[in-house]
Amino acid sequence: MFPFYWYFTSALPRALRAAYLMAPLGVLYDRRLLRFVVPAVTFICLYSILPHKELRFITYVFPVLNLAAAIFVVRM
Repeated sequence: MFPFYWYFTSALPRALRAAYLMAPLGVLYDRRLLRFVVPAVTFICLYSILPHKELRFITYVFPVLNLAAAIFVVRM
């Protein structure tokens, strides 16, 4: 069994690479992304409660987080 924070410390950084670091910056830069990113992060938090964790459970949030990272890169 993985700890509660496993998705945030292991799964997401390995799956998103540099976009994992740029997604929060994209949200800080463009506040309109909050209405997309907050439900995605809430989804990950809810799935973190489950004892059985797999990366395939949260692959649906990758496009949303990549969108936030892409917005930051474009505006940078």
